[in-house]
Amino acid sequence: MEQFDEQTQAEVEAHVQGPGWVAMAWYHAVCRDDEWDLAWMLSDPELRLARAQAWLWNNRHHPEIAAGGIEELADRFTGPNFRAAPFWQEFARMETAAYREAWADFDPAEVGLASRPRPVDVDYELCLLAKAEGVTYTKPTPIRALRFLMHFVGGEWKVANAGAERRVVPGWPPRL
Repeated sequence: MEQFDEQTQAEVEAHVQGPGWVAMAWYHAVCRDDEWDLAWMLSDPELRLARAQAWLWNNRHHPEIAAGGIEELADRFTGPNFRAAPFWQEFARMETAAYREAWADFDPAEVGLASRPRPVDVDYELCLLAKAEGVTYTKPTPIRALRFLMHFVGGEWKVANAGAERRVVPGWPPRL
């Protein structure tokens, strides 16, 4: 039977205090605290652009969105003054609702970080959030978990995808 290599305390701390902390903060901002703005700031630029493009693409026939130009609106959603962008509140409300619905069977009070680092590429790491059961696994064990692709960019960890382990691809329409 294959055993996991023993993790050092330094490895656990680096994962928990780095990408793991950001993944948990993003999840709680959306699913517990209703703080889409915080989740947005914890997201990497490609995820922000792709999420904005997806929402705008799905609403492109709305007269005010069509009149404002979806490319310009995407730039405003991803710019430094994103809260002032037209439709920002609607976007934030709908994005939060969509994630909460998708993850409804996970209780924020019971979710914890699976501590083992899972590097997937240079500057990318997968974090798993699962129901905290107080169990230590010593061999590969299937668990139901939320996947967060993390990206080390600009000297800090950001969420590159929430709910999947692949990178998003901005565009019209984007690939999420």
